Formats: sequence, structure tokens, C-alpha cells
Amino acid sequence: MTHPRPDTITVEIGPPLPAGTGAYRARARPWRTLRITRRWRDAGSWFVLFFAILWNGFLARFFTLAHFGEDWLGALCVSPFVAVGVWLAYFVPAHLVNRTTITIEGSTLSVAHAPLPWPGGRAIELDRLRRIFVREQPDAAGGSVHSLYADVDGAELRLIANIPPEQALYLAQVLSGDFDRSDERPA
Repeated sequence: MTHPRPDTITVEIGPPLPAGTGAYRARARPWRTLRITRRWRDAGSWFVLFFAILWNGFLARFFTLAHFGEDWLGALCVSPFVAVGVWLAYFVPAHLVNRTTITIEGSTLSVAHAPLPWPGGRAIELDRLRRIFVREQPDAAGGSVHSLYADVDGAELRLIANIPPEQALYLAQVLSGDFDRSDERPA
């Protein structure tokens, strides 16, 4: 089954390898470089932005009105709310501007999140990679989340977490080498 390319994903394919060059897995792929970019921003991002503005605006107003003085217990009670506000102040811009880039170049598959730093980047030697697959897991709301995994020397490594199923299935399809070349764009 062929999965269509979601609008939030771009695929760039580099020039072909000369015949008979490269390692075994590199020869199995007819391109020198494969770069897949996934944009994080989606329709839900705007709701989270609105919520973060309200949350941090409320906190700013609260702290301008409240004078804790030596009331350390009062300040301690609001510290979890401040922690959430600080987390939102980083999470929301990251979700709006970040992209995940998966690159296969030479004998390495790498995953990077940028421009704002985010955990989860990694590099995997293709010779150690057995397969790419999608795992569906239940979430707290009764639905499910999808993550992209790699089987590396028998160990399962998560490449990208909590993405829509159509994106996860398409990424697994492309990284497995089974995709429609009409999506490609020269690098």
C-alpha cells in the first residue's frame, strides 16, 4: 500500500551513485543523499499558542499584583504554575518553528530537530539498521499516538515521537525505500 505524502513533509533526493560504488545498503538505494523534512506546526499549534499567551499573561498579572515579601510559602505554592509557564514559553516557539530532518547520506541515517534545540537527535550507521517501523500506542485521552522506530542491532530506537499516523506511515514507507518517485525534488 502506498501512502501519499502529507503537506507537512518534503523529500529531497540527491544525485544517483555511480554504478557499483558504496557499501551494500548504499548500493541498494539509488540515491546518494535522501533528506526528509517534517514541519512541526499544525492546526493545534495555534491553540497552544493562544493558551500559552493566556497562561503567561495571567501569571504576569498575578505577580504584578501579588507581593509575597517574606511569604516564601506563597511563592512556593505558585512555583509549579511558573514552571509550566516557562515550559510553555519554550515549547510553543519550538512547535511553531522547528522541523525534524531525517537524512540518509553515505552510510548514515541521522535525525535532527532545529532551529531550536530539542532532544532526540541521533545518527545510525545503515549497516546496523534492520528495519524502520511505526508503533501505535494508546494515549491518556483514549486515542492513540504514533511514533517512528528503527530496529538497530535488535534494539528498538525511537526516531520521532507522537506524530500523526499519515506522517508516520509515509516516513516509514520512504525510509524503507518503497515510495512513489513523483514526490521527489532534486537536492
